[in-house]
Amino acid sequence: MPWQLLFTSAPAGLVPGRSGFCTVARHRAIPERLVAAIERISIYEPPAARIPIFTYRHLSFGDEHYGILSRYGDAGL
Repeated sequence: MPWQLLFTSAPAGLVPGRSGFCTVARHRAIPERLVAAIERISIYEPPAARIPIFTYRHLSFGDEHYGILSRYGDAGL
């Protein structure tokens, strides 16, 4: 089942008191430890060409395995 998590720069995130780069929306079934891992690997460094970058990674926690498809891009101001 696909889930979605939006991690971006925002004045306020889902967690009270968080701002800047933080999770602003997510599927409620995503485990907290997976959210934390996705946030750690979601550092965005804009490329010179300003085109979206797509990545695919595997994350594992014990016997649970996840495929993470990410899109990184500049949304402007």
